[in-house]
Amino acid sequence: MEFIVLDLTTATEEQIKAAIDCNNRTSRLMQSEIDKLRRVAETVKKSKKPIIIQVEPQEEKKETEIIDEDFENEVEYYLSQLKELKNSNIDDEFETSIPSRMHYQYERILTRLKLESIRLIKEIKDLLAEEGLSLEDMNAFKEELDLELKKIELINKALEPVKEEEQASTKKDNKLIFVPTSGGDIRVLDEIDSIPYEYYDRFLGLFQSIKDGTFKNVQRFTGNNELNGLCEVKDFKVRVIFVRLTKDSYAIISAFTKKSDNDKAYRAAVIKKYNDFQIAESSLRKNIQNEEFLELHKTYETELFEKLSPTTKTPVLKKKGGEV
Repeated sequence: MEFIVLDLTTATEEQIKAAIDCNNRTSRLMQSEIDKLRRVAETVKKSKKPIIIQVEPQEEKKETEIIDEDFENEVEYYLSQLKELKNSNIDDEFETSIPSRMHYQYERILTRLKLESIRLIKEIKDLLAEEGLSLEDMNAFKEELDLELKKIELINKALEPVKEEEQASTKKDNKLIFVPTSGGDIRVLDEIDSIPYEYYDRFLGLFQSIKDGTFKNVQRFTGNNELNGLCEVKDFKVRVIFVRLTKDSYAIISAFTKKSDNDKAYRAAVIKKYNDFQIAESSLRKNIQNEEFLELHKTYETELFEKLSPTTKTPVLKKKGGEV
């Protein structure tokens, strides 16, 4: 009883469907075995007599599956975007909920997103086949089924080759909205001034990835209710944290260097900065359609990219800072 793991870069749709069916059967068999063990445990508890269960030794796996954690984090980010879509807005917002075509793993990510929809469709159909469903539940499942089928339709369309002359129209140009400090200054601009120059090219790449929709090594913060909704893009020792405001605008909260993934001070600092954003969030969202507001933040964006541009660096020693 082993689950089938496919290479999504080479697997056909038929192979994926067959693997899902097989894995579902394996899951049901495992659940059956679990139920048997529970019944045995109940028998032991009632009889108070020891029962010995013999378990056949399993062959040692020759290969250990290597998990691409960065890829899984990116998939989870885009899955969370797609989960927010509804039948009423999927046509308008689907394109901004998937990676840009410029992403070097574009096809791999979309294939994985398609696989998740196929898996969910299988689960929904199994539920619809069960007896005793209320009319309300049945309608809810059918609506969810229609939504997943629509996602697959749009993913298939997004996977179609694009002509060279049409590529320019698919390029994303997201708006960057810069979160102020409690004193009214633009935090990211102040932070960049205190960060050593050797990190500038990495930060430039991260900000560009938010701008063009490739979102380098993107992931959501999980496991902490205080950080729900917060995301980050990252490179070696550098981070930019942000929140999606609309389908094409992103609030830039903070940019910093990071020493350790297990640094408690890091999480505490991120929570503080996220709290500052939440205080300003209502005002930012209210002004997101204001042309003067957008022009101001476009000015901040220009200033940021000029600071990070190699042609504007000044070769002087700077005080080390910007670490979290």
